[in-house]
Amino acid sequence: MTNEHGRLTVVGEGKVTVQADVVVLSIGVSTTHSNVEEAVRENNERAQAVVGALQRMRGVEQIETLAYSVSPIYEFVNGEQIVRGYSAVTWFDVTVDDLTVVGEVYAEAFAHGANETRDLRFKVSDEEAHYQQALQLAVRRGYDHAQAMAGASMVELEQPPVNMRELIDGPVTIQRQAYALAATVGPPIEPQQMEIVARVELEFSYNRTN
Repeated sequence: MTNEHGRLTVVGEGKVTVQADVVVLSIGVSTTHSNVEEAVRENNERAQAVVGALQRMRGVEQIETLAYSVSPIYEFVNGEQIVRGYSAVTWFDVTVDDLTVVGEVYAEAFAHGANETRDLRFKVSDEEAHYQQALQLAVRRGYDHAQAMAGASMVELEQPPVNMRELIDGPVTIQRQAYALAATVGPPIEPQQMEIVARVELEFSYNRTN
C-alpha cells in the first residue's frame, strides 16, 4: 500500500446583492466670456453659490471639487484660427445619502448657476461589511468545490488549506443599472440593486491511498 500526496487548488466566489443607498452626482458650472478674467470670475461666483446652496440641503453628505479648467475657445475665420473667448468649467461630485431628494439637489444646483451634469453613480454606504459577507461566502464555496473534486477523485483533503489568498484586492461592486440625467430636474431615482463580489483561491494538500 502506498500513499500519494499532491496539491489541489480551487477558486471560490461569493456575491452579496444589496440595495444602493448613496448616489454621487457629477454637477458642473460652465461659463464663457470674451475676457478670460470675466469667465473665471463668473465661474467662481456661480460655483460658490452652488456649493453654498447644496451645503444647506438635507441629504447632501459631501461636496468635492472634481475638476477645474480654463481654456480658450477657438474659431476659424478666413482660414485662420483666432481666439473668440474663454471657457471656465468647475465640476463637483455631490454625495447624497437620501435618494428621495436627488431631484431637489439637481433643482437647487441649477437654480444657483450649475448648467452641466454627467452620469450619476450609485454606492453602498457600508460596502466593507457586505464585502466581508461575500468573502466568507467565497471561502465556503471554495471549500465545497474542493470537497466535491476530492470526492470525485477519491482523495482525502488535509485541513486547513495550506494557502489562501484573495484574488480581488477589496470589493468589486457591479452596478446593474445606471442612469444619465440631462441638466434638468430628473425623474425620481429608484434604488438600484448592486452586487458586491469577492473571490478567493484555496490550495489544499491531499492524500491518496493505493
